[in-house]
Amino acid sequence: MTNIALKDRKNFVGASEVADLFGVGFKSRWVLWLEKSGRIEPEDLSANENIQAGKFLEPAIAEWAAEKWDMKLRKVHRYIKHPSISRFGCSLDYESLEDGKWIPVEIKWSQNNAGWEYEGETLLDCPLKYLLQKQSQLTCTRAPYGRLIVLLSGKLKRMKIEMHDLTVQRIENEVEAFWRSVDAGEEPKPDFAYDGAMIAQLMQVSKDAVVDMTSNNHLPMLCAEYQAAASVVKDGEARKEAALAEIRNIIKESGSPGIVLCNGFKISNTQVAEAPMQYVRKAYLNTRITQTKEKQ
Repeated sequence: MTNIALKDRKNFVGASEVADLFGVGFKSRWVLWLEKSGRIEPEDLSANENIQAGKFLEPAIAEWAAEKWDMKLRKVHRYIKHPSISRFGCSLDYESLEDGKWIPVEIKWSQNNAGWEYEGETLLDCPLKYLLQKQSQLTCTRAPYGRLIVLLSGKLKRMKIEMHDLTVQRIENEVEAFWRSVDAGEEPKPDFAYDGAMIAQLMQVSKDAVVDMTSNNHLPMLCAEYQAAASVVKDGEARKEAALAEIRNIIKESGSPGIVLCNGFKISNTQVAEAPMQYVRKAYLNTRITQTKEKQ
């Protein structure tokens, strides 16, 4: 949840976006740069089921935590700006009154245990992106510590996270460096392993245009790499389909049971009935790479 209007959010790096600067967030530094520089509009996640679930689960988790651990929690509606970095801020979920001070509380929910470590109700570790988010909240609020509360596979757990001076300093340095790059128009490189969809989205193809790039020595190397990788994938798909066909043939000769057990594996078979399907194909970029013959 965010406590700042969407039109104003582009003017701040928020605590939940700091992980993007360190390569462990939900988007790359390049995509964040495109958003903050106004090159693209942020993705509308209002229809995302996880976002919707968080919206309804958050108050219930907070109420449960308050009763479970006798915490005095209050919902936060204000946006908190960093005391010295003008375009850095955070939205808090809740605050908890502890030791006479209101400290920031972040609420999460997760359906699996990946990245989480705990003993009983005490969280020992969590995904790095959430640690960076908490440290960002601490540097903005100047609170000595904060709480992370998570509904993890149906169990409520919590963690006390103290301000780490070196981490806070690195975060502040990265945020300032990021805004300097935005102001200077210095666009970072995409993360090609993750940004392929965004690159394709930004390409507006001029269908009849032809460009001679024979002077670019890196491009043919990439084309060769692409074709080599495609060949490996194609060969792997063929071997996968052949293995599946042989597996099915062995099962067929055993009477086609729904479940087969063998050493180290369980094979399940279900018959999916025929059904009419209607869908709208989304627009996408189609790129083909073919090898040209060298002139004699």
